Amino acid sequence: MTIQPAGPGSEFVTASDGVRLWTGRHADGPITVIKVHGGPGSWDESPQPGPLLSRWATLTCWDQRGAGRSDRVGPYSLAQSVADLDAIRTHTGHERVVLLGHSYGAHLALIYALTHPTT
Repeated sequence: MTIQPAGPGSEFVTASDGVRLWTGRHADGPITVIKVHGGPGSWDESPQPGPLLSRWATLTCWDQRGAGRSDRVGPYSLAQSVADLDAIRTHTGHERVVLLGHSYGAHLALIYALTHPTT
């Protein structure tokens, strides 16, 4: 697989320790969904959302630290990944979001939800 270059809707979010995390925004619906990809070490490789999702959600994708278009700088820990995910959530401008996790991303989303129960 190849990493797609940053395109429209792409930008970098700076984590609390200065690491740049790539993020991409797709669609513009009323609900914010953050997709948490598998891995670790993988990157967001999903296509843009289909028309059904696009009507009701804004999908934010991101490449986790050390993967894809994000900086390859540690530390690589579950606690840091949770902090990075919170930086992405904060960047969306929403207090509450829906997390959509795949594989390791589902584990990360669950840990995030347990440590941030009001978001």
